[in-house]
Amino acid sequence: MAKRKVLFFIKSTSPTAAERKAGEALGAYFRNASLVGNTVEKCDAVAGLVPKQYKELKGVEVLKAKDGKKANPLD
Repeated sequence: MAKRKVLFFIKSTSPTAAERKAGEALGAYFRNASLVGNTVEKCDAVAGLVPKQYKELKGVEVLKAKDGKKANPLD
């Protein structure tokens, strides 16, 4: 069985300590949300500052912060 690919979107080029902890707990790959263009990377789930084009993908799970309160400033 293949490992699930999770993308964790962050605001800059390096994750904060909190983002790193959350992303590592998910086994996620970090991506800079501000650099996402028209091309969408194949993945199973997304988290963090998820860009609109990833939120709309069919079959891709959007994971939320445990507190459920984090808003996406990119919307």
